[in-house]
Amino acid sequence: MKNCLKITSVLVTIATLSNVAFGYGISANGIFNHGYPIHESITRKAAIDSGYLSAQDTYQMDHLIEGVRFNDDPEAYLAKGNVIGFATNFIGNNNGKGNATEIFHFGDYQFMHAMAKGGTPAYKVKNYMMLYAYHCWMMATDNDSFAKFKITYDNVVRKIRNNAPNSEYSQAELIAKNAIQVLPREVLFYNTDNQNSFQNRALGSLIHMIQDSYAKGHVVRVGWEDGSNLGDIRYFQDYKQQDSSAHDAYDVPKGKLNENSLFEIPGSKIAYLRTKKILEMAAKRCPWSTQDLRLFSPCSESVFSFLNKSVFALDENTSINDRQTHSNKELIPAPKPPQEPFHPHGG
Repeated sequence: MKNCLKITSVLVTIATLSNVAFGYGISANGIFNHGYPIHESITRKAAIDSGYLSAQDTYQMDHLIEGVRFNDDPEAYLAKGNVIGFATNFIGNNNGKGNATEIFHFGDYQFMHAMAKGGTPAYKVKNYMMLYAYHCWMMATDNDSFAKFKITYDNVVRKIRNNAPNSEYSQAELIAKNAIQVLPREVLFYNTDNQNSFQNRALGSLIHMIQDSYAKGHVVRVGWEDGSNLGDIRYFQDYKQQDSSAHDAYDVPKGKLNENSLFEIPGSKIAYLRTKKILEMAAKRCPWSTQDLRLFSPCSESVFSFLNKSVFALDENTSINDRQTHSNKELIPAPKPPQEPFHPHGG
């Protein structure tokens, strides 16, 4: 009976995936052509408009897009057309402690979608996001990042096996340790073993997080009520608290997706502009730290400063209590009316 219920749930989820949007929506092929290619459309346009890539750079563009999809599909099920595999893992038991797909959507890695568990203070969510952004930037802008990260990974795995105390880990190894203990190796390497694709996928994953932070179903910013959602962050939201249909309604166009309707989606215009900016900084190899800026650098601002003060800035006029993660009341399911007790014999 349980297996039948599980299969039924998977099939229902697959059917739902034909219309669902994750964040601003990704698309993939499978039993259904599902989703809206909103993340992809924003990223592709920003990559060309910023000069980071040209329309002819199809190899790098493909891997940048795969990176953008990574946050929603860390195990690359949709990339392979395996919708059933994705649906099965997405359902899981929804406690955020199972596979990588479930952990990213319901567990401790919700920050990759600019979301978190209910009650999490905003500053903690931001800290997680900034830490991951740092990792992505280092991987994306160092031309030897794959080999270096492999060394870090191998060292951490060896120390974990030997039960080494934390004092024997470097700072970079300590940061990697938690992720290595819960995520498969292929996920940590963005499902690739190639330096160029590794760089672009890391950058794409950062872009996804930036874009999701402007989605009304993910983050409530100053301007949420008027639809712009482009101001500083008031609070992050919790996907598990939300009605999925209400969540999706903010993230998809009302009609067919095209360049005009793309920017009618709340927050999508500023998401595009922020994506364009970070890609311009990537093209210039801007440093992460303000201390590393040089007088001769083509960059006027560090990546840390841009993300900290502009993209992920917290609204100072929102109280600390109100900054705790919770979902806006418009996205929370309405309580079901109480049902009359069932009397099999008429009372």
